[in-house]
Amino acid sequence: MSNIITIEVDNRRLLLAVDYLYREHMKVFETQHLLPASKVLIDQLAMSVKQVPVEGYYTESEELQAYFLNIRTLQQLSRADTQPIAHLDAYQQLIQVMSSAIYGAKPGNENGFFPQRLDALYFALDTTAPGEWQIETLTNKAHEFAVAHNDISLVGLAALIKDTVVLAALRESVVLYAAIAAGAAMEPPTYEYVWNVTEELESKVNQFIDLFNTLTSSNIRNASAEHTKYFYDAYEDNSIWGRCVYIGFDDSKEPMEHYHWAINYPEQGGDLVVDAFWDTKIWTTEQYHDKKL
Repeated sequence: MSNIITIEVDNRRLLLAVDYLYREHMKVFETQHLLPASKVLIDQLAMSVKQVPVEGYYTESEELQAYFLNIRTLQQLSRADTQPIAHLDAYQQLIQVMSSAIYGAKPGNENGFFPQRLDALYFALDTTAPGEWQIETLTNKAHEFAVAHNDISLVGLAALIKDTVVLAALRESVVLYAAIAAGAAMEPPTYEYVWNVTEELESKVNQFIDLFNTLTSSNIRNASAEHTKYFYDAYEDNSIWGRCVYIGFDDSKEPMEHYHWAINYPEQGGDLVVDAFWDTKIWTTEQYHDKKL
């Protein structure tokens, strides 16, 4: 008697799969292409690299750490500081990445060294007083922005499905720029993969994938029923527990307080939840793992 196991890819699993594929491809692109470009700008401007907390997956290698610190250093400069290097291919390459819609639906501050994109969570934080920053409030506002502005960034896609865990996980990914047991007597199981993704999300995810593939010369497959196993496998490989992202601050207090979202299990057990907390210091994923898990 055959044992058929149905495996479903739904909205959450698709986005966590896309997150995993984004991270794996982006690490290669950043290390091979954007790190050298950032070094050119640092050298041309004769800058000393600033030492700041390294966030997100950028702690995974020395190359990624170097890229993170280079970009954080350059982000402290103004638009006027671009004059000596604006003509360089290295600067134009980084501008192309920073200004992409995969990082937000609307352009932000035009006076910075790099262009900015504003995503749905930024909008939610920016239009809510810090004293009212609550997970549900921010998630709902982010959702409204994502719908109204067709935000196909990773963060915007997470906001679209109003899933706070996915929203926190995907924001941590773009921080620099959102068991089956079978009885011994049974035959080996046959897996039936089911695509249960809404048409709206599928369309927007494919817009994101097309932009990302063009930007980084990657080959992530399109989100569709024929690729259900591909995205399920990516979802299974993705680990989001313990991700921590710094998303806002309140400078009306002394000392200034920083607002974070992290992904953890509740003390009583159950599904993953978002742990929202303030601190006078900036927490990274690495620190959250060390101190909270």
